[in-house]
Amino acid sequence: MLHRIWTMKIFAASLVAVAGYLLYALGIDVFLHDETLYEALKGFPYQLSRSLGDLCVMAWQYKFVTLIALAIATAVVFVRRVPDIRNL
Repeated sequence: MLHRIWTMKIFAASLVAVAGYLLYALGIDVFLHDETLYEALKGFPYQLSRSLGDLCVMAWQYKFVTLIALAIATAVVFVRRVPDIRNL
């Protein structure tokens, strides 16, 4: 049961992150690049895949920093699950 709750939280956070990126990218295209909303929506899938590719390349180039960030995020998740530490 707890595994399902964490999976749903991670899935919901991923959806919120993609939706936030969508709004951010559309806003940048419309206001800074002087595109129409239709042009911005048409180019969004390519822009999203390019940004995710750039993120993967940066994570590979900065392996040590990526591992530290992953360790910190994992520690935060596990500490939040321990009631005595969470209630401090």
